[in-house]
Formats: sequence, C-alpha cells, structure tokens
Amino acid sequence: MKQPSIPGLSYRILAQDETRAILQFTYICPCCHRTSSVISSVFPSDYGRLELGGFCTSLTCSVCGRPSTVRFLYTMLSGKPGEDGSSA
Repeated sequence: MKQPSIPGLSYRILAQDETRAILQFTYICPCCHRTSSVISSVFPSDYGRLELGGFCTSLTCSVCGRPSTVRFLYTMLSGKPGEDGSSA
C-alpha cells in the first residue's frame, strides 16, 4: 500500500554539524487529520536541500503512528540554529 503524500507545514533546524542535522518537522497527518511534530535526522548529502527546499521525507505520525511521505519547501523553514538565541 502506497503512503499518502502531503505538503508539510514547516520544518525547523534544531542542530547542525558536519555529520548530521536534527530537524523538527510539522505537518497535518492525512490519516488522523491531527497536527504531528516529528524530530528526525538529515545527513550532509541533503544539506543543500535544507537551504533550497524541495525535498520529501517519510515521517511517522506522532499521534497515530502511520507513515506518510511529506513534502517541504524552503519557505517552510521556521528558523536556523542560533536565530532564536539557541546554540547551533
């Protein structure tokens, strides 16, 4: 069975270094229709996509536990490390 593909609401870079970035993704789950917030890793080969946007990732809903393929654009970036006073 194919996973539903939906647009995400936003993503936030919580931390980033030379080995990986930790992101918080927020989207409306197409299965339970609730807002889901998921923390996941992105590796250096995909760092360019974080800056330019236009990437998809498979996420498991934090509410119902079902997987979905979620699309994100750069305009959905809600902040970079350090912009809110936190350290990178």
